[in-house]
Amino acid sequence: ISHTYATGGTYSVIMTVTDANGVTGFTSKSVVVPTTLVASAGPDKTVVSGFSVNIGGSPTADFGVPPYTYSWSPTTGLSDPGASNPDASPTVTTTYTVTVTDSMGCVATDDVLVTVSDISFTATPKCSQVVDFVGSSTNLQDPVTYDWNFGDGLTGTGQTISHTYATGGTYSVIMTV
Repeated sequence: ISHTYATGGTYSVIMTVTDANGVTGFTSKSVVVPTTLVASAGPDKTVVSGFSVNIGGSPTADFGVPPYTYSWSPTTGLSDPGASNPDASPTVTTTYTVTVTDSMGCVATDDVLVTVSDISFTATPKCSQVVDFVGSSTNLQDPVTYDWNFGDGLTGTGQTISHTYATGGTYSVIMTV
């Protein structure tokens, strides 16, 4: 016989047996019923193209009966598809699903959406060593702050900004959002 409990916990189970002659006997036993296994893929994340973000819950598996095994899909862009909290480096926006199995064979799943953001900027040289910079980004939540390192020791803030260099030359410019 099988019985499904509404919630986990410890229950006292009594079994009564009656034979053909009407003789009755019983036995009892405490049974621990695990709470339903819960999987958590964590909150949805945004990652800049070319970088990684950690996914999975805190914890990724809860309740059920440890130890747990983890299986993430799709596996593309994951550091370890068998880990509870792998790093994800997708090239396109991807929904990852974690399947958690506990030691009793119970299974739970959950999804996390990893949105890929592209960031870039244009640099337009003007007269007298002035360069106009315009930053752009996709899939980032407003407000977005654009910070610039102009490669000459000076910095600035703003999506659109002009910078005057002391001398002409080649500079490595870094924009962060």
